[in-house]
Amino acid sequence: MIEKFFNRLKNPQNQIIIDGKVWYDASLNPPEELAKGHIKFPYKFCPPALRLITI
Repeated sequence: MIEKFFNRLKNPQNQIIIDGKVWYDASLNPPEELAKGHIKFPYKFCPPALRLITI
C-alpha cells in the first residue's frame, strides 16, 4: 500500500518525488508493539530538484 502511494507520487504527470522506497525492518517492530497493532516502516525518498524561481 505504501509502495503504491510512492508510485503515484513518482508518476511523471505529478512528479512530486523522483523516487521512493519503503521496507520492513524487524528490529523496529518488537513483538509487543506488533501485538498492539503498531508497525513501523522505514522509508527514503528523493524530492524533485528545485526549479528556478524568479522574483
